[in-house]
Amino acid sequence: MGHLMLYALLGTCISAGVALVPALHIYNIAGIALLFDQALLGVMTPEELAFVFLGMVTGYAVLNTVPGVLLSVPDESTVFLMLPAQSYLRQGRAYEAIVLSGIGALGGLSVLLGLAPVASRLARC
Repeated sequence: MGHLMLYALLGTCISAGVALVPALHIYNIAGIALLFDQALLGVMTPEELAFVFLGMVTGYAVLNTVPGVLLSVPDESTVFLMLPAQSYLRQGRAYEAIVLSGIGALGGLSVLLGLAPVASRLARC
């Protein structure tokens, strides 16, 4: 299980670069990766590829706020985040908006990690 987390971390690193490019969505990268599916299966198993995709989606969801706030190029998935962030940007507090978004994302991740054992017990019932 530990090596799968490394693949999720790899996906997060990939999404860090993708999130900083406006108009490039993580699903574009996932689609390209699926085109080369047979070549990738020689390098990693389907389970490892799934963890790379999981890391890419999670990392993109958190890191997409940076270009959305600073460059004012939000996509449809960040419209509700951008309304307050644009207000912060006009006040010269864009960095604070990004930090608050990151804190919220880490808080949500903490809640999900805390509920994971409960969910696994409920799934066994």
